Amino acid sequence: MTNLFINLVERQRAEFIRLSSLGSADRTASNQLESHLDSSLIKVITGPRRAGKSTLAVTTLAKRRVAYFNFEDEKIPGEPDGDELISAMNTVYGPVDIYLFDEIQNMPRWEQFLNRIHRLGKNVVVTGSNSRLLSAELSSSLTGRHVAIELFPLSYQESLMRESATLQSFRSYLETGGFPEVLLSRIDSRNYLSALWDAVILKDIVQRHKVRTVGSLRDLLALCLANICSRFSHDSIARALQADLSAPTVKKFLRYAQDSYLLTELAMYHRKPRVRIKSERKIYTIDNGFFSSHKLGVLDDSSKLLENFVFVELWRRGNKPNLDLFFYKTANNLEVDFLIRKGHQASELIQVAYSLSGFETRRREIAALVKAAQELEVPRLTLVTMDEQGEEIVDGRKVDIVSAYQWSSYS
Repeated sequence: MTNLFINLVERQRAEFIRLSSLGSADRTASNQLESHLDSSLIKVITGPRRAGKSTLAVTTLAKRRVAYFNFEDEKIPGEPDGDELISAMNTVYGPVDIYLFDEIQNMPRWEQFLNRIHRLGKNVVVTGSNSRLLSAELSSSLTGRHVAIELFPLSYQESLMRESATLQSFRSYLETGGFPEVLLSRIDSRNYLSALWDAVILKDIVQRHKVRTVGSLRDLLALCLANICSRFSHDSIARALQADLSAPTVKKFLRYAQDSYLLTELAMYHRKPRVRIKSERKIYTIDNGFFSSHKLGVLDDSSKLLENFVFVELWRRGNKPNLDLFFYKTANNLEVDFLIRKGHQASELIQVAYSLSGFETRRREIAALVKAAQELEVPRLTLVTMDEQGEEIVDGRKVDIVSAYQWSSYS
């Protein structure tokens, strides 16, 4: 078995060298990783497939002595022996400063493997395409011994490597999303993103969780993707699918989709956790390109694309969905798109409206913000539009109106 591992590591070393030569986009997460490289903590980079995790890790580590192994390799035996793997890496690379493991979730009992390496005093960086590496599995296995870095597709600001920031380039970004290969290569984005969506379903949901009702799973996720930014309940989705899936199965499959960075549920804020858990949810996707690549018909979905963009950007800025980030409904049933909570206190309300040109739209969106602020005593009110700016004072409360184009540059 040792020779097999040596051959695998040697072959993957060529891939590591190729990735090292590519360079990468200027990613804010690179500075975050760099700042922790000399610590004894395990550095864990998670995010969607093809968001650039491997490239980020390889280019950030370019000046270090690194041993690399990718657990996506189809030649890996069913249950690789961790000791044999490390021995093979040492044979091929010699003395190194850092061990880099790609897609670590594909190794059986990866938690024990990382724990063992960490106890040996090794400096380790890992990547994974499953958000549970940042939650239950990781927290229980590596408590206090890891630092988590979450990488998203390119933000609008990160995408501006080949062009200036203009309203036209922002509109284009809203439509195509931020996956690096879509923005940096001349490829058919619709085909690429459709294939990526299918690959995540098969590799990270069907195979990982041994899902047998693949057709029903696809129907569920397609239904949710077509209805991003909409409210739903697990029961309502089950009814829409005409009994193909039960409500508990819908809930389970959506959790798998969230773990795999395809779709994310957002809960309604309420001071009572019990009410929050039982309330309706809203659904969002990790990248606008997924929505655009599956869109049918000619309806104008600009409002959905803008709201989904704001959701992802708020998450990117560190507001964890259902922990720091929620939507809100007032006592008279007005909806506010996003509520940011700091500690136990709501700190900002954000409403998204593509255009405020209609008097009724303007009145409705601002009224929802002001009513919610009165109920929750929230000091900061923001209305994000496509290209309008200004402020309004209503009932003694200031509402900042900001164009998404400018808001996207805020940190």
